[in-house]
Amino acid sequence: MAGRSAAPLAIALGTFPFLFAAIYQAWDLTLWIVRNRKNESDSSY
Repeated sequence: MAGRSAAPLAIALGTFPFLFAAIYQAWDLTLWIVRNRKNESDSSY
């Protein structure tokens, strides 16, 4: 890793826990969005 910046890795490792926690806390909302997207794409207007 000589000569390379560690900033992108540090940002990724620092952001991942927050992203994971947000998805985990709102898992029911996430599933609802996924289900409704599938239903919307199936219906024709």
